[in-house]
Amino acid sequence: MNCLPDELLVQILSFLPTKEATSTSLLSKRWRTLFTLSPNLDFDNSLLLQSKKRKWNMRNIQKSFVGFVDSTLALQGGKGIKSFSLKFKETLGDVNGEVDVNRWICNALEHGVSELHLRIDYTKRCHLPSEIFTSTKLVKLSLVTQSCFPVVPNCISLPSLKVLFLDSIWFEVPQFLIFLTACPALEDLTIYQKPHSVGMPYHISRKTIKRLSVTYTCGYFVDYGLKLFNTPSVVDLYYSDYVRHKYPHMNLDSLAKATLDIHFLDDNAANVTELLSGIRNVKTLHLTSSTVKVILLCCKGEIPMFENLINLKFLGKTRQWKFLLPLLLEICPNLTTLVLSGLDQNWFVGFHTPPNNQVKMLSIMQYQGSERELKLISYFVLKMECLQVVKVYVSFPMNDLKKMQLTEDLLKLPKASPKLNIQVLTLALQGCNHIKKFSRNLRVRCEDKHDLHHWIRSSLKHGVSELHLATNSVWLFVLPSKVFSSTTLVKLSLGTSSCFLSVPSDTYLPALKVLFLDSVWFDFHQFANVFFPACPALEDFAIHIKSFRRKASYYIQQNQIALSKPKTYGSLDMKQTYFICMTDA
Repeated sequence: MNCLPDELLVQILSFLPTKEATSTSLLSKRWRTLFTLSPNLDFDNSLLLQSKKRKWNMRNIQKSFVGFVDSTLALQGGKGIKSFSLKFKETLGDVNGEVDVNRWICNALEHGVSELHLRIDYTKRCHLPSEIFTSTKLVKLSLVTQSCFPVVPNCISLPSLKVLFLDSIWFEVPQFLIFLTACPALEDLTIYQKPHSVGMPYHISRKTIKRLSVTYTCGYFVDYGLKLFNTPSVVDLYYSDYVRHKYPHMNLDSLAKATLDIHFLDDNAANVTELLSGIRNVKTLHLTSSTVKVILLCCKGEIPMFENLINLKFLGKTRQWKFLLPLLLEICPNLTTLVLSGLDQNWFVGFHTPPNNQVKMLSIMQYQGSERELKLISYFVLKMECLQVVKVYVSFPMNDLKKMQLTEDLLKLPKASPKLNIQVLTLALQGCNHIKKFSRNLRVRCEDKHDLHHWIRSSLKHGVSELHLATNSVWLFVLPSKVFSSTTLVKLSLGTSSCFLSVPSDTYLPALKVLFLDSVWFDFHQFANVFFPACPALEDFAIHIKSFRRKASYYIQQNQIALSKPKTYGSLDMKQTYFICMTDA
C-alpha cells in the first residue's frame, strides 16, 4: 500500500472507525499523521465497555475514551469535518458525560460538519446542545436516544438539512412543527419510536419531503388522529403502526410507492378506510400479512379504487388472504405485476380471480414444491388470460435433478395462453459456496419473521460457522430448530429482547465455542439440562440481560454456575467455575 498516493490512503481510512484508523499511525512515519486528514470521525465507547473486566476498570476506560476523543478533535486543527458519528453510553458515576458529549458535538459543528450521527444513552434526562438546531452546514442528522430532550430555540434554522432520522426522540407537538418548518430543504424523514418512548410526533407536515418512513411500535393512544401524512410531495412511504381510529387530513397526492405494515388491536373503533383513501394514487404497493388482516377487519367503509396501481406485493400468511386478493384485483384495473409470498395453501378452497384482470407478470416467492402450491399456480396460469411471465422462486437450495423435476411439473400445467413463459429460480445466498459468517441487524420495519427464518435456514445449509443476529421487534421471535443441530456453528451471537430460545430435546452443537446472548428470553431449566450438555466444545459464554420480570437462581450442572436476578452484564469462561451475580448496577 506504500505505493498508493496519500489522497487514496486517506479515503480508505475514512471508511474505518476512528479508533482503527488511529492505530495505523504505528505502521511507519508516513502513516503517523495520515489518519488526521480523514474528513470522517466515528467514535464508539460501547465496545470498550463490553470488556470482561469493565466492572473494575469502567471509570478508567471512560476517562481514556474521553481523552482519545478530545485529542483526536484537537488534531483536526482548522480542517473541516464532513461526518461526525458518536455512539456514547454513559456509565454509573460519570457525572461529566453530558458535558463531554455536548463539547464534542459543538466542536464538530464549529468544524462545519455536514453529517451528524448521534446515538446517546444517558442514565438520566439530559438536553442536546441548541447549536445543533442552528447549523447552516448540516445536510444529514441522525438522533437516537430516549434520554435526550431537544430544546428547540426560537432562532432555529437548518437551511441545508436534507436527511433527518429520529429514533425515540420526544418533541412537544408545537416544537416539532417548528422544527420541520425550519428545514426548508428537507427531503428524507425517518421516524422510529420504540414501545416505551415517552412521546411521539403525531403531526408531520412538510411540502418538501419526498421519502417518509414512520414506525410506531407502541399500541397506546391509537385513538389519536394522525395528521402525519400532510406531505403532498412524498413519493416513497413506509408506514408501520397499530391501526388507529382515524387518519384525518391525508395529503399524499404525489405518492408512487408505499409499504404498509399495520398491526391489529382488538378495538372496535379502529378504522383504516381513510388511510387507504389517502394512498389510492400509489403505483407500487406492498402489503404485509398483518396489513391484510387489518384491511379485512378494520375497513368500515368501501375500499377505494386504485386506478394507478401497477405493482402489488401481497404477503398473505393468514387465511384471510383469499378474500382480499380477489377484491384488490377488481379495484386495481391497471395492475400488471403481482408478487405473492407466504400464502397459506390450506385455505385455497373458495378462491377466485376476476376474469377482467390485466396481470401480465406473476411472481411466486418461497415455493416449496408441494401439491397444494402446484394446484394454486395451476389455477393462476389457467384463469389469468393476460399472463405472459410466471417466475417461481424456490425457497431453498436444490440440486439440478430436483429443479428439473419442479420445472417439468410446472411446464405441464394447462395454460390460458400458449405463449406463457414459466421460469423456476433459486433464491440461494451464495449458490453452493460455503458461508463463513452471516450477520443480520433488523428493525421491525425491515423484514418479517418468515423472511428471517428463511435466511437463517439458508445460511445453515451453506455450512455457516458464525451466526450473528440482532433484532428489534415487539413480536416474539423463535429461532428455527435447525440452529440447535448445526455441526458447523462455532460462534453464535443473539441480541434481541424479542427472541425466545426454545431448546429442542435433540440439541447438539459439537463445534460451538463462543456464545453471546443479549436480552434473550430462555427457560433456565432447558438451558442447564439440555443446551449446555449439548455443547461439548463451549469455551466462551457471555450473557447480557437488560431487563427481566422474574427473579431467578438456577445452577447449571456442568460447571456449577449460578445466575441470580439477571439485570446487567455477566461473562464467564466455561473452562472454569464462576458465580455470576447480576444486579441492577
